[in-house]
Amino acid sequence: MVFEIKFLIYLLSIVLITPYLSYSNNGHGKERILIQSSDTSLKSDSLILDLSFIDLAEVPDSVFKMIHLEELHLTKNQISLIPSEIGLLQNLRTLRLYSNKIEFLPEEIGYLNKLETLDLSWNPIKRLPKTIGNLKRLKILAWNADSNIESFEGIQHLDSLETLQVAYNLLEEIPKEVFELDRLIVLDLSMNRIEDIPEEITNLSMLEVLRLTNNRLTKFPKSICELPNLKEFSISARNQVYEIPREIKNLSSLLNLEVSSTGLKVIPSEICDLSKLERLYLSSNEIESLPEEIGKLKNLKELNLFNNKLNAFPSGIIELTKLEILDIGSNTIDNIPDNISELKNLRILGLRNLGLENLPLGIHELRGLQRLDLGGNNIPLDQVTVFKENNPQCRVIGL
Repeated sequence: MVFEIKFLIYLLSIVLITPYLSYSNNGHGKERILIQSSDTSLKSDSLILDLSFIDLAEVPDSVFKMIHLEELHLTKNQISLIPSEIGLLQNLRTLRLYSNKIEFLPEEIGYLNKLETLDLSWNPIKRLPKTIGNLKRLKILAWNADSNIESFEGIQHLDSLETLQVAYNLLEEIPKEVFELDRLIVLDLSMNRIEDIPEEITNLSMLEVLRLTNNRLTKFPKSICELPNLKEFSISARNQVYEIPREIKNLSSLLNLEVSSTGLKVIPSEICDLSKLERLYLSSNEIESLPEEIGKLKNLKELNLFNNKLNAFPSGIIELTKLEILDIGSNTIDNIPDNISELKNLRILGLRNLGLENLPLGIHELRGLQRLDLGGNNIPLDQVTVFKENNPQCRVIGL
């Protein structure tokens, strides 16, 4: 009996949505509206309705009759109003409103007590309704926008929140409500105007990913070094970070570190204590040398030193035997040691704009190499031809 009722509701929903099936060829490869069941037997355990990319001006009334919906996708439309009837969809787990013209959400959004993912990005929403705090199961809140958010009131009550994305705003500081989200794992504050990171950031002890790229920081915040579970940290571009504090060694869980285009001059030897580090991006800085201990980073897979002021190939790099991607282009290095051949796992090697007169002999032995950038050098073409013949799997670019 239950199955029959759900089946009838499913059929009814298709009939009610049919008028919108006429929208087609939206330029994104979708020529139909997706109404899917997670189970081909139509048990309706999970219903997904995708009305994205069809220039809807409003949400069809029929949608709010689909009370078994678990996912509703309304991305890239012209919707300016979410009606109060949204509160009827109490089985929703995912609601995506990305890129519309919505200025506010109704109070009834708080009735969606099963909601786990809410994407409000690229809407002119400046504040959330007070009832937002009722969403006790919400794990992901994306509020990336191009507007000035006026208030974060209410988000401190999102007890299950694990991911908060508020990039591309005009934030000048981290809202105090954020520091009460003690289950937060991912915090994206990129592309804002933040000038300082307060000590309260240490309240977020479960944080694993912190993105601060393109802000207005004038130093590497030492408080970040007190986040014991941090695995990914980016502070690149537009920030002015000339040095990395020695306390960086405390980030024992760190896997990815990105400090590119900040004017960085000095790399402390303590960075070499990050034994789990897999990716280190330091491009477009003022770095003249690396610590001799750089070879201690035995798990490093990617190292980007493009566009710095290195005047010699750092010898410790040869000890990074797990390295898969290495870019040392646009430095003043004019000699690559033959023992680069010891980097057997290299797949991508960037040697652009080094002024090399000859192809380094050791490169011929890098049988796993898939991409080699030699642009801006003076290497004889016959040497390159021989390399290509012996390494047909490798694509040589820049010549």
